Amino acid sequence: MPSPVPAAAPTPAARAQCALILVAPDPPPGVSPWHLLRVAGVPHLERLVLSCWQAGVPEVHLLAPAGLRPVLSRTLGRLRRRQEGSVELATDWPVPEGRPPCSWLLLTADSVPSPALVARLARQPVAPGEAAVVCTDDPAWPWDAPPHLPALTARLEEHGLPGWRPVGLAKLSPEAWEEWQRWRRETQRPRKCLPHLAALLEAGLRRLEDHGRLLAVAAEPFSLTYLASKQDAMTATRRLAAGVSGSPWGEGWLESSLNRRLARALLPTVAAWPVLPTQITCLHLTLGLLAALLFLEGSYPAGVAGALLLPLVVVLDCLDGLVARLTFRQTRWGGFLDFYGDTLLNLIIFLSISVGLYRMSGNPLYLALLLPLTSGYGWCWWLTDPHRRRFRQPKAAAHPVVSEMTSRDFVYLVLVFAVLGRLDWFIVGVAAGSHLFALFSHYLQNQLRNPFTQEYAS
Repeated sequence: MPSPVPAAAPTPAARAQCALILVAPDPPPGVSPWHLLRVAGVPHLERLVLSCWQAGVPEVHLLAPAGLRPVLSRTLGRLRRRQEGSVELATDWPVPEGRPPCSWLLLTADSVPSPALVARLARQPVAPGEAAVVCTDDPAWPWDAPPHLPALTARLEEHGLPGWRPVGLAKLSPEAWEEWQRWRRETQRPRKCLPHLAALLEAGLRRLEDHGRLLAVAAEPFSLTYLASKQDAMTATRRLAAGVSGSPWGEGWLESSLNRRLARALLPTVAAWPVLPTQITCLHLTLGLLAALLFLEGSYPAGVAGALLLPLVVVLDCLDGLVARLTFRQTRWGGFLDFYGDTLLNLIIFLSISVGLYRMSGNPLYLALLLPLTSGYGWCWWLTDPHRRRFRQPKAAAHPVVSEMTSRDFVYLVLVFAVLGRLDWFIVGVAAGSHLFALFSHYLQNQLRNPFTQEYAS
C-alpha cells in the first residue's frame, strides 16, 4: 500500500535527527517489562533504539517513569558500548537548547515496528508545521492502543484508507515540535507522569489534525506488531524474520525460492539462541570443507555424501546473514568472511571434485582441468566482486543470467550429477562455462558503461 502523502524525494533536512521513545510504566499482565522483553533474541527496548540508529537517527531519548530509570542503566551501558549513536534517559519532554530545531520521531514501547518502517518514517517528507502518524490495517491492532493517538478517520477516508488504525509512531517537523512545546508550556504545567505526558501528545496531535496538518502514513502489512501478550513477542519475531532481506548479490531461482525460505523458517529459533552470525559462518565453511574432503576421496558413495552436505551448507550460508540483520549484528569483518569465505570454498569444492575424479579414474585430463578451473573462476570473481571499488554496476549484477550464475544454485547440479555418477560432466562444464560467463560479464559491464546504450540512459 503506497503512502497517501506525496512521494517526493526526501532532502537531507527531511530526515529526523532525534527520536523519543515512550517507555510505558507497566506492561499488560503476563508480559515482561518492556526493557526485558526479548524479540528475536534482542531486548525490545534495545531493538527500538538500534532501529532508530540504523534509520540514520543518531540521537535517541528514553522517556521512562522514575521507577524504571535505575534498572535501565544496564540497557544504556550495552547500547553505548556499540558507539553507533547517543542514547539518554529523559525526565521530561526534551527541549534541545543551543542548536537549530530538528525533526523528531516518536515511538512507543508497546509496539514492534520493523527497521524498514522506522527508516521510512524517518525519511518521510513533512511540510513545515506538519506531523505524520503511521497507520495500519492489521485487525490485531486495537483501536485504543496507548498512547491514544487521534482518530484520523476523515483524512484516511480522503486518501482511500478507510478502517485503518493510527499507531504509536509519529514524526513531527521542527516547526510542529516547537509549536507543540510552546502549547504544552502554555496550557498546563507538566507533571512527571508518563500517561499524562502521552495525553498531552495526543492533544497536540489532535490540534494538528483539526487544522489539517496531520498526515496518515500507511504501513506495509505485518510491518509492526502490538505487544499485548507473550504470544505477541513470537508473532513479532516471525514478522520481523519474514521481512529480513536476502543478499543483493547472486540470488538465484532456487536460492530465493527454496534456500531463503528454509533459512527464514529456522530464523526465529536460531535468533533466540546465544549464537553469533560469525559462528554460523564458520560452521557452514567447516561443513563445506568436509564436503570437499569427501569429493577428494573420489568414490561414488563419498561423492554422493559430499553432494548431500552442500544444500545444508547453502542454507546455513543464507542463515548467517539473516541472523546478523535481524539481531543488528552486522559487521564489516563478518561480511568479508562470509563473502570471501564462500568464494574460496566454491573454488576448493570444484578443485576437489576434479582431483577426486583423477584419483578414481587415473585420467590426467582432470589434473589438467585444475588450471582452467582456477583461471575461469578467478576471472568471474574479479568481474563480479561487489567489494571492488572499480565494480559499480548494479544493473549488471541484477541481470538474470548474472544473478543465476553467481548464485549457489550449482550445488543442486552437483547433487544430481553425483547421484547419476557423472561428476565428470559437471566439472568439464564448469571449466568451460566459467570462461564463457566471464566473457559475458565483461561484455555486459562494458555495455552498461557506454553512454549511448539504452540501459545507461534508463
